[in-house]
Amino acid sequence: MPTTQRPYEFITEKIRAIKDAYPSLRSRSDAYSFSALCIKSSFYKNPALVLNESGFEDMIVDGPYDGGVDILLSDPNTEGADLVIGQSKFYTSIQYDDVLNAMTKMALFYKDMIRGQYEQVNPTVQRRFMTLLSDIGDESKIRFVFYTSAPQSGIHRDRIEKKFREQFTESNNIDVSILFADDLVDEIKESESRRPAVEAGKIQIDKRGNVLLYGDGAAIVNVSAFSIKQLYARHNTNLLARNLRYHVAGRDIDKILEGAAAAEKELAEPDLMKNDCYRYAALRNILYRKGKTTEIFVTYEPAFTMMNEWLKQLYGESEGKDQKGIFPASVTFSTDLHSMGQFIQDGNRTLFETVVDIQKPAEDFFIENDPENLDGLNFLSGQEMSKVNRRALEGTILAHTEGGVPNLVLELPDTSEYEYGYMVYFFEKACAISGYLSGVNPFDQPGVEAYKKNMFALLGKPGYEELRAGLLEKLN
Repeated sequence: MPTTQRPYEFITEKIRAIKDAYPSLRSRSDAYSFSALCIKSSFYKNPALVLNESGFEDMIVDGPYDGGVDILLSDPNTEGADLVIGQSKFYTSIQYDDVLNAMTKMALFYKDMIRGQYEQVNPTVQRRFMTLLSDIGDESKIRFVFYTSAPQSGIHRDRIEKKFREQFTESNNIDVSILFADDLVDEIKESESRRPAVEAGKIQIDKRGNVLLYGDGAAIVNVSAFSIKQLYARHNTNLLARNLRYHVAGRDIDKILEGAAAAEKELAEPDLMKNDCYRYAALRNILYRKGKTTEIFVTYEPAFTMMNEWLKQLYGESEGKDQKGIFPASVTFSTDLHSMGQFIQDGNRTLFETVVDIQKPAEDFFIENDPENLDGLNFLSGQEMSKVNRRALEGTILAHTEGGVPNLVLELPDTSEYEYGYMVYFFEKACAISGYLSGVNPFDQPGVEAYKKNMFALLGKPGYEELRAGLLEKLN
């Protein structure tokens, strides 16, 4: 940039450039394209990250009833999927109160959305926010960013940041950034100076060793989902484009997404009697209001055991709030029939069961004959194990329902990737609906934060000194 070129002129020039690079921006206003420029310069500095034109449509939410925010995105540079809430002002000048008001609006927007007060925002912004919020991790940050093409002109950035943080005195995961024209120019220049760190085309996949190879002598092992996402974006070669998605645990990832997409379409049916997801959410809430406060997820397929663990996490952290919620538990039958089965049959009548009936197992085998018939089960010889499991399921459901335990049976045709994707979407949507039916926000987890704060304080994490002192006093 020539020394005589003012920051505003430089930014205006870059807005024209981004419109040339992304044809869909050409019909947009400069203010909209300024938001796109801010996103690209701040969050897509890494040339490995792919930013498509459709991405801007998702991330820029400026419009009527937008809640006072212009930008909503998940930071692609962080493993914890930090939530970014931003405002961008394509101005030639700006005052202290303008910046403070913009920051205050973002804070109020976030608080309203967390509380479930959606009256001030349009459905698109609401869906975008809730989708991003559901993706963040326990250690994720909530990042508020304000951009302007105007000069700082004596505005005390630190004072605004201090006033902003005063609205979140109970939160340790809040970050705030205010970028004026000179700051944004630096961001743009840094973004333009970045180059790929790894030579394209040198990543290869070794399926047998379950590793990614780089060059001739290096291997990348223990690849996390986040790393795969980053590698795929960075090395979008033909090899990776065709193969990387398909080699995660030997599963076809696209089929999982296909199943989830089908569920999204089918489970949008507004008629309760035609929508199994809505019926499941409604039935479990009816049972809850009749005093059935514990839901036991039941499987007869050992391979589904860890899915039961996921269901306990999903429903436990989503519904257990405000002294409300159905307590989730799980069993794997027939293994648990001799322990938990006794309690379910004759114990406290506050239970109901949700049985996931996998109608076609991934593998089956025939029961062999025992010459000595030590267990007296030779009458089963030659039968398929799946048929024995089927009779166990039918007999147990009859016994438990006759004993006063309601059973909800969800039929899953098989364990294919497609059906898995459909099932995950089904349970997640049912969980969200069920949470709202019971009057809680299913998309936050305030109770989890309570123990984490105490644990961090007791372990001596910086910033928790005052809380640590109080906790140690209680313990002593």
